[in-house]
Amino acid sequence: MRNSILPLAMAGAISLCLSPAMAHVIEEPVQPPTQGTSRPEATPTQSENRTSQIVAKWFGNFNGILGAQTMQNSGWKDDDKGTLVATGFDMDLGKAEWPVNLYIGSHTGIPKDQRMDSENYNLTTFKFGPRYYLEKKGGIRPYLTAGVAMVESVRSWNEGMHRSSSQSEETFGVFANAGVIFKLGRFFHIGLDITVVNSGKLDGNSDSNHLRAGVVLGAGSE
Repeated sequence: MRNSILPLAMAGAISLCLSPAMAHVIEEPVQPPTQGTSRPEATPTQSENRTSQIVAKWFGNFNGILGAQTMQNSGWKDDDKGTLVATGFDMDLGKAEWPVNLYIGSHTGIPKDQRMDSENYNLTTFKFGPRYYLEKKGGIRPYLTAGVAMVESVRSWNEGMHRSSSQSEETFGVFANAGVIFKLGRFFHIGLDITVVNSGKLDGNSDSNHLRAGVVLGAGSE
């Protein structure tokens, strides 16, 4: 009897020690996920990506122009400088969402029958201002431009024995411009352009007011 009491006492002690630990393991609740767990951010939709690309898009055109330039003062009608052959270039650039583009350009007029071995004459006009497109999409895109202009007159002539002389003067004024371009494919275009320049006197008598009209050939935004 005495021999069986000792093993029973040791078994009871061991069971008392293990029962709290087993109860803690069984009764421990499952922890819910914490509220601070980050969720994956929503990706922008295709329409939002398309809108952001349109806002960041540049819009502009570069043109070469060939036409005629007519001086408006009657004093020019007395010689062959009343009507000039005009060549030039212009360009404009801006963001697609801007109301106007920044414009810069120039054109030069020379007499139709000017000889390179005698007196040479040219009239160059530099222009700067805003250009407004009535339509920036589609195949037909009309525009209006206005701003400041500087007109430079240059005369040069030969004096013999490989000697030459030249005379130049400048005057300032304003200009107005209108035209339309017709898209040829994705990037190229043709068009018509007309410019009126109102500026100061040249040579003390004749003013530099003139009208220039021409055909446009260029490239630009789709």
